[in-house]
Amino acid sequence: MKKREYGDVRVMLAMENPIIRQGLQNAMQQHGFGRAFEVLALDRMISALTENQFDVILASSELGNDTLFPYLAQLRKGSFSHHPIPVILTFLTSVESDYVRAAIDSGPDDLLQVPIVPSQLLERLDLLAKSRKNFVVTSDYVGPDRRQGAPRPGAMVVPTLEVPNPFALRVAKKSEDEIDAITAKAGDRLRAMRLARFTFELQWLLAAIRSLFDQKSTDKEKLFSFCERIKTLLIGLPRLLPNGMPEGLEPMIERLNMGSNILIKNGLSADATIIQGIGKLITGLVTALRGQLPPDLAETTMPARAAS
Repeated sequence: MKKREYGDVRVMLAMENPIIRQGLQNAMQQHGFGRAFEVLALDRMISALTENQFDVILASSELGNDTLFPYLAQLRKGSFSHHPIPVILTFLTSVESDYVRAAIDSGPDDLLQVPIVPSQLLERLDLLAKSRKNFVVTSDYVGPDRRQGAPRPGAMVVPTLEVPNPFALRVAKKSEDEIDAITAKAGDRLRAMRLARFTFELQWLLAAIRSLFDQKSTDKEKLFSFCERIKTLLIGLPRLLPNGMPEGLEPMIERLNMGSNILIKNGLSADATIIQGIGKLITGLVTALRGQLPPDLAETTMPARAAS
């Protein structure tokens, strides 16, 4: 590629070490990039994501005492005003397996191990300027599809999204308005895909809770984990709704949260009427949430036996 083709690409470089940071800046500028926007601390990174839009984010996995994985995952899930689809390349400061898994779960497009070899970084950037993996959405993950093999029986059919590449759009000289419209549309689709996933999981949790009682299980910890998961999903629901909270939905969420707390308190000795009440609330909530989804995604929320 000609060097000038990268000149307009907006890059954030989140790196505390000044020597490494300057070395990467020099290598990138020689490769045709403009000077990357530098952040040295987490608070500055968060404010930059609020104030600016970046096509590419190059981030060390740690800034000072702060690990960036939770914040990169929040970015992918649309928790910032910044669009959720920048190209992200994370620089790993550890190869410990749990650490690498946490990095992958934050949704980066690619990973590089520290110390960074500039030529390797530039090679990866050249590749990412041309293509990126489709994105997949689960309840807890938004990012490149890294699944292998067929889904488990009864599992939700999870659609993927051919996510736009703001890096490539900038290289192609698309206008600011075009890029904003494309990234906003993709962000809306990812949000809807997460809402569909939440809707499916609420039904799965209800079925799992009913199964514990039907089988007269003594595994109260499993029951508690299911109830806590319902409460976690309820907390995340409001910001996934496209036009704010529809009338009647908030009281339903409040009653379901209360019912989950009662079930946690009473455990596996809970009266059948509590399970029935929770079941009716989840059924009503699921119906309301499906009405917030485009038809193709609403269809993916149907349990396997109902969709067949």
